[in-house]
Amino acid sequence: METTETSLMTDQINIATVQQYCYPGESVTYQIRFTVEKTKDVKLQVEWPDVVEVLSVHLPEGLSPLLATIAQDGNLTFLLLPLHGNIKPGREYLIEVSTRINTFFLDQHLHAEAKLVRGGRQVLSEETARLAVFSQSRILKYLPEIYHGNEFLSRYLMLFESFWQPIQQTTRQIHHYFDPKLTPEPFVPWLATWFGVPLDDFLPIDRTRELLRHALTIYQLRGTAQALEEFLKVYTGGEVQITEHRASNFVLNQDNRLGLGRALGKQNQAMKVIVDLQVPQDELTRSGLNSTQFRKKMAEVIQTMVPAHILFDVNCEFIQ
Repeated sequence: METTETSLMTDQINIATVQQYCYPGESVTYQIRFTVEKTKDVKLQVEWPDVVEVLSVHLPEGLSPLLATIAQDGNLTFLLLPLHGNIKPGREYLIEVSTRINTFFLDQHLHAEAKLVRGGRQVLSEETARLAVFSQSRILKYLPEIYHGNEFLSRYLMLFESFWQPIQQTTRQIHHYFDPKLTPEPFVPWLATWFGVPLDDFLPIDRTRELLRHALTIYQLRGTAQALEEFLKVYTGGEVQITEHRASNFVLNQDNRLGLGRALGKQNQAMKVIVDLQVPQDELTRSGLNSTQFRKKMAEVIQTMVPAHILFDVNCEFIQ
């Protein structure tokens, strides 16, 4: 799954289900998002009632499935995931857990509790998700009362609801498809065309999402040093310093004429921008480029961001 940089360094966790309700025997996917500021001795812990069977756990890239432990304790099912040494501080991660609801036919609510725990005792952040489980098809209420107690008809209608529910869920959450942070990965290129953000295989998916989030601000300030700095910070994941050298000796009045071989004043200086980048050393490994190729790539990117009449130079420093 994708990982995204967060601007706020804090411990936080969120858990939610893909669907808001289900029937006994159906599969339900839980999505768990978390950010940890200091990962030492921290683990992720998720608790479900024992009627919830964990089928699979989809971890973000870089986290081995062997790290996740699923256990039973009394009336609870646990998912435990040690985070120390396995994740980067301040980065948001997404975990998807596929489950099956093995409960009886009774209207009820099942609670799932997600926690970030340090040292086995200190709870850094926690949140609870509630899932409604219905014993009968919700379509029965639209039929005459004589059918309300018909168990066969109820289960038969449940089949149709299972087919329709993904469509209904998409319709209810259609606004998430326009959110760069929440839209499914296959929709990111489509959303990028809305903002005119060029897609680049050089970028991981999380940075493409960040560029989409900042697209409006960047295009409102396009052609300025502020827009260039904002763009390069997201694009490289590093620090950016921009120095502007304004043109000198370029003053015209109605009697001045310019032509071939003629310049204004002495020691003329054109408009020029110096871009100094401090990029993590890991970027070379991730991109598969050497330092010269990386600098050339940055020059190509900057060329698309500065006005045509402005000269520029780019310096790249790679830091651990």
